[in-house]
Formats: sequence, structure tokens, C-alpha cells
Amino acid sequence: MKQISFPKIGQFPQVVSDISRKITFTGLDENGDAIYDPTIEKPTLTFTGSVKLHGTNAGISYNDEYGIWAQSKENVITSAKDNAGFAFFVESNEDLFKEMMIKIASDHNIDTSIYTLTIYGEWVGKKVQKTVAISGIEKSLFIFGLKVSKIGDLDFSAYWLDSAGLRSPDHRVYNILDYKTFKVDVDFNMPKLAQKKFVELVEEVENECPVAKEFGHIGIGEGIVWSV
Repeated sequence: MKQISFPKIGQFPQVVSDISRKITFTGLDENGDAIYDPTIEKPTLTFTGSVKLHGTNAGISYNDEYGIWAQSKENVITSAKDNAGFAFFVESNEDLFKEMMIKIASDHNIDTSIYTLTIYGEWVGKKVQKTVAISGIEKSLFIFGLKVSKIGDLDFSAYWLDSAGLRSPDHRVYNILDYKTFKVDVDFNMPKLAQKKFVELVEEVENECPVAKEFGHIGIGEGIVWSV
């Protein structure tokens, strides 16, 4: 039973730098140093944004050996050593999450004696965080990611699956993609042109959280998470 952390989310300038290096890389010189051609045309990519909720990072992992276990951002947790009640929630709904994991494994032909499945989400609601609108709802999990990791080789062989279909509203398990999303086209030849639009949309969410509004709570949000 191991902690399988959600990766750090990079900032936009780092994304621009990474894309630029990848596209303009042409090889290595005789000293083994990278060669870049800045004249190479860079792509235009569409970024999809989902509402960033202010709670605590949460994960649910599963494999054949250990079954279901809960984790915070940095640790495996249990109801005896919990994080805002999330482990107790997972243990109380173990059958639901096991059924969800078995279906994922079946749908994607994953051998869970070899691989661990991890569902990531944000655990939000009363007494998890303060000041934001989403803190007014009952404690709930909003899923935003699904990772497959090979047991014993968690980093290099890991890959991601689409998590859009994962939800169980009757158990207060929701999917962030079921709520308002955003799209911005970024021309990486002139990436700063898109920055104004990013700022405008983030300010919109910060002024009024669209997810909390769906639950009848009006107030501020945290921001937007972007992916390609």
C-alpha cells in the first residue's frame, strides 16, 4: 500500500517554455548539448479549464493486494489518522469505490494484480476550508483525475485515463467536468495574447464560484485548472 501523489500543476510560463523547447528541438551537437531552431512554427493548442475548488487534495487507490485505500496529498490515511474526514468517507463507501474500480479495470482491460488504479479529486465542504462558497455544501468529493500505476514502478510506467464518467451523486461523489468548463486557444508563437483571456476567466470564477452556485451557495471561488 503506497502513496501515489497527484503531480504538481505547472504555471503557464513553464508550459510555454516546455512547448517551445519541445517543438524547436532539432538534436544534439558534438558536445551533447541541445540544438534549437527558433524559426520553427509553433502550434496553436486548445486549453480546457475546469473550476478549481478550494478543499483538500484526495485520492482513492485500488489493487488486488490491498483493496481500497484513501490518501491525502502526501500520505496514506485511515479513519484513525484522517484528513478532514475523507478516509472515514472512503471507508464508509468502500463497496461503491470498489465497484467503480472493478468497472474501470474491466472497461480498460487493466490487470489490478499488476496495476494500481487511483482516482483523484478535491474533498470540499463544511469544515474543510473557509471563506469560499464551496465550503457551504455538505462534504463531497469532486473527481478530476484517474491514474494507472504499475506496482513497483509507480512513476515511469504510469498513465492517465479519462475520468469524465466517474460519479455517484447519491453518495456525494461528483465529477468536476459536469460543471462549467472553459476553452482558450493559445498560439504558442504569441502566447501572451491568450494571457488576458486566462486572467478574465479566472477573475470570473473568483468573483462567483459556478460549482457552488449549482448547490445554492453564492460566493467566491478559487480559480481554474487548465489542461490540453
